[in-house]
Amino acid sequence: MGEQEADTLTQTVKEFDRLLADKNYRAIVEEPRKSKFVVVLGQLNDEPRIKQLNEIGSSILEIEKALKNQAASWTQDNHMQLGSHLRNSE
Repeated sequence: MGEQEADTLTQTVKEFDRLLADKNYRAIVEEPRKSKFVVVLGQLNDEPRIKQLNEIGSSILEIEKALKNQAASWTQDNHMQLGSHLRNSE
C-alpha cells in the first residue's frame, strides 16, 4: 500500500469517526460518502466500524419508513375529515 493510499484510508476513517462523534448520521449514509466508507472500511477489515455503518443505515431506513407511514396516515386522515366535512355541509 502506497503512502498516498494510506493517507486516503486514514482520512476516510477520521471523517467517519468525526461524523459519528457529531452524530451526523445522515451525512454518513449519503452518497457518495457511504460508498467510500464501505470500500475503505472493507479494505481495512474494520468490523466494528462496518457494523456501526450498517446499524446507522438500517436505523435511517426505519426512521424514513416511519415518517412516510405517518405522512401517509396524516394525509389519509385529512382527506377523510375533508370528505366528511363536505358531506355534512351539503
